[in-house]
Amino acid sequence: MNDKCMKPEWHDRCCCNCQNQVVIGKHPWNKGAGKGRVTDVMGYGCATPDWDFDGIQGIMFMDKNHGLCEMHYFKEI
Repeated sequence: MNDKCMKPEWHDRCCCNCQNQVVIGKHPWNKGAGKGRVTDVMGYGCATPDWDFDGIQGIMFMDKNHGLCEMHYFKEI
């Protein structure tokens, strides 16, 4: 992942323009890097329905909101 939006190079495909991207917040009860206010952003996740672990939805954590992968689906307008 990088800090640069990939839309110009990849025909508008970038994680920031993907319907699978979710924001991951912190929580006061967590320890370490995950500790903070619920309004604090810890990072971003890719929550594609293709990642299923024994019936549980998988999410890949990313610390930046820009990048590109094979599972990109444009956000619906």
